[in-house]
Formats: sequence, structure tokens, C-alpha cells
Amino acid sequence: MKKWKTIDSAYLFKTPFGNLRKDKCKLPNGIVIDDYYVNQYADWVNDIVISK
Repeated sequence: MKKWKTIDSAYLFKTPFGNLRKDKCKLPNGIVIDDYYVNQYADWVNDIVISK
């Protein structure tokens, strides 16, 4: 499978907890997606406690 090509990239929102980025991408078949949004999150851990 061929990869997408990122033509342009811009951050719309940045925080210590995560970012929102807007990319313009070109698919292997030549189609261009102007508004491809990417959520980037900081690393975290989920913990679930079950008691009886």
C-alpha cells in the first residue's frame, strides 16, 4: 500500500494536552484532500479499578 503525501500542514490549536492539525494530503491515486484534520494527544494511561 502506498503512503499519502503531505503537501501542507498547519497547527490550528496547541495545548499541553494535545494539538489539532490541518493537513493537505495527496493520495496515491492523485486525489487531493484539502482538509484532513489530525488530533495529536500527549501520552497517557487509563486505569480501571473493579471491586466486589
